[in-house]
Amino acid sequence: MEDCLALAGNAHAIYMSLDDSLRRICNQAFFERINIYEDEDADIVEAQHGEPFDALFDPALQAEALAYYQRLQAGLDAQTGHVAGLSIHH
Repeated sequence: MEDCLALAGNAHAIYMSLDDSLRRICNQAFFERINIYEDEDADIVEAQHGEPFDALFDPALQAEALAYYQRLQAGLDAQTGHVAGLSIHH
């Protein structure tokens, strides 16, 4: 998990530092699927993250983790019965 978090935190910098063959491997690690559509005005890129990056890049999960961290810093949710974390759902 620590390796995945390190990769997710520096994904763009890591990707730009790689050669083409390693970028392909990186794409396969980060993404389940990448679609590129040509439009008259611009290219459209849609991507579906693969596991575990789908959870790590999820804005709702990031907001939930940040809110939990802020509650911990404020002294709330300190009891073990109220510990939030990645559930089976996430």
